[in-house]
Amino acid sequence: MNDIRPFTPNQFSNSNSGFWLSPGFFDDDHDHFGNGVKKRGTDLLQLAGYRRAIANFVTIVTGQNIPVKFSTKGDSYTDGKQIVLSAKCDDKNFDPAVGLALHEGSHIKLTDFKFWTKFIDDMEINALAGCLEGTQYQSWEQAILKDLLNVVEDRRIDNFIFTSAPGYKGYYHAMYDKYFNSKIVDKGLQSTEHTEETWESYMFHIINFTNANRNLKALKGLRKVWGILDLKNINRLKGTKDALDVALAMFDEIKKHAKAPETKTKQPTEGKCQEGKSCQKGSGGKPKGHNSGGKTKDDGSKAKGSKAKKGSGGKYDLTPRQSQQLEKAFEKQKEFLKGNVTKKNLSKSDSNQINTMEDAGVSMKELNLELDNGWYKFNQKVKVMIVNKLTKELINSREFPRFLLDERADHYNDVCIKSNADTIAEGIVLGKMLGKKLKVRSEKRDTKFNRLENGKIDKRLLSGLGYGYKNVFHKIETFAYDPGVIHISIDNSGSMSGNKYKKALKTAVAIAKAASMTDNMDCVLSFRTACASRSTGNTLPVMLIGYDSRKDKFSKIPQLLKHVTTCGITPEGLCFDAIMDQLLGLSGTKDAYFLNMSDGMPMYSARGIHYNGSAALSHTKSQVKKLKDYGIKVLSYFIGDKYDTGGTMNNFRTMYGKDAEFINTERLVDLAKTMNNLFLKK
Repeated sequence: MNDIRPFTPNQFSNSNSGFWLSPGFFDDDHDHFGNGVKKRGTDLLQLAGYRRAIANFVTIVTGQNIPVKFSTKGDSYTDGKQIVLSAKCDDKNFDPAVGLALHEGSHIKLTDFKFWTKFIDDMEINALAGCLEGTQYQSWEQAILKDLLNVVEDRRIDNFIFTSAPGYKGYYHAMYDKYFNSKIVDKGLQSTEHTEETWESYMFHIINFTNANRNLKALKGLRKVWGILDLKNINRLKGTKDALDVALAMFDEIKKHAKAPETKTKQPTEGKCQEGKSCQKGSGGKPKGHNSGGKTKDDGSKAKGSKAKKGSGGKYDLTPRQSQQLEKAFEKQKEFLKGNVTKKNLSKSDSNQINTMEDAGVSMKELNLELDNGWYKFNQKVKVMIVNKLTKELINSREFPRFLLDERADHYNDVCIKSNADTIAEGIVLGKMLGKKLKVRSEKRDTKFNRLENGKIDKRLLSGLGYGYKNVFHKIETFAYDPGVIHISIDNSGSMSGNKYKKALKTAVAIAKAASMTDNMDCVLSFRTACASRSTGNTLPVMLIGYDSRKDKFSKIPQLLKHVTTCGITPEGLCFDAIMDQLLGLSGTKDAYFLNMSDGMPMYSARGIHYNGSAALSHTKSQVKKLKDYGIKVLSYFIGDKYDTGGTMNNFRTMYGKDAEFINTERLVDLAKTMNNLFLKK
């Protein structure tokens, strides 16, 4: 099978994520609100998608709902209960981050984090009771044994992923390429570095046993240690206890050859003396008696041509500069084994913002548009923000576009919120009256057909049998409407402000209230616009699901919808396209309806995108056609005023055809008539 991917190497460097992740996911010259921007420190919506994607991977691979969070101050570890991510989200780091999360997730699933502590406690208790030969392990031995256990346990749990979810191997390779594999480590394994029989040297080679450049001749007994680990048969280890048994055997073998490490004492700093000791210094600012293994330069590196005593297991010497690089890489590997991977922190406020957006189900949908303006055809990519749940926290979020009125002490906001609250109250009153006229949909009707040749016997006709009458049977047919769901979408662009928006909001609330009075009718209210972010001032289309009776109580409408207002321009078909999967999902076992309320011409321009004119009309029309072709009944109300022209109405007809209605939505009779025509149509 050909390796066909939706990106080119210069578009996306993550070979694994590129199969499914949008090539524009890591754009750093544009924020999630559209236009080119000066680069901000952190794109919170991008991070939210990043966390959500990785959390899904972890759930799939481990089969557990393990919490995944971003690192805040002091959180750069996995504690056996949750996975902590770095707040650094970019193309280069995404695949390694997925691999690290999977690695940590498999630890949570497979590692007994309490086993090591219990082992040490039991060992000390037995030693005190005289039940062990010799003495208990010294602290430095415990530290080395714990590192060996980490090596074995890492190999054990990584094997779990490689065998149970081989499709995720690539993420692991990316992780190890970042934290373990490097050219300097490759060189170091074949060099004379770490070829003396010290515990540090053994750990260096053991940690890098998975490296193709491993050198089993570098140290005495190293090949035997390799055999004890037996990587090819690592699946024989069924738990952390088995891993510790292997680590103990490796430890015992190394102990035959390695000397105990020297105890390190902290050297006094310049100008300060340890109590009771002299502070004479030699050249270079070091205390007398300090041996660096050779001459040093001012920066602490070894002078050219000098080298420490080496063993005979390597092929060549490293330069002083390479030796320094190798030690840094080795230190990085040791920190990884201990779970101390450096992760960029996220501020508490930004973390709260991400939680707010995730609770609201905020996501980004990238559309690939093929537009035709009558002169030529062209392709454009447009991002649309989808908000699946309106929450109070989102309303007050500084990241969200301005068509949500927050609860700050602001006279303008207060006036708008109160006006919307009054309109919603009027809509509820209208809806109660409308509900009585629509309630017929939930009623069942029985029709009896008698004097039939077969069916059930009609007792009233039994006497006719004596006169040779045979048609004494009857049937009863019950007629009932299938359960239904209606999605009402309101245009919240600036041209709808004032009386137009009041009409639309009042009508939508009335229909939602009527639906709530009907046993088998659900209702969804959505709002769409292209409006600027509060924090960046940049614009993109937004589709907001404000109310869904399948999830929300009706009380949400008066409580939260009063905060939704108008602003920006009209992305009409773009918003329909972005949630098309949701809209098509309305059908199936239910009768599905889509009701649009707007005042005409679709338009959106940003970042070189020109969505307007005949191209926008044609695109919106195609989205409406998709709904109809899928069996969804469509109705569209033109919300106009005296300033609207015939051209605007013609554009409206172009998009919605015979389903366009030009009525006074505030007249109950007109509204009920069109709704009954829509709902009661079989």
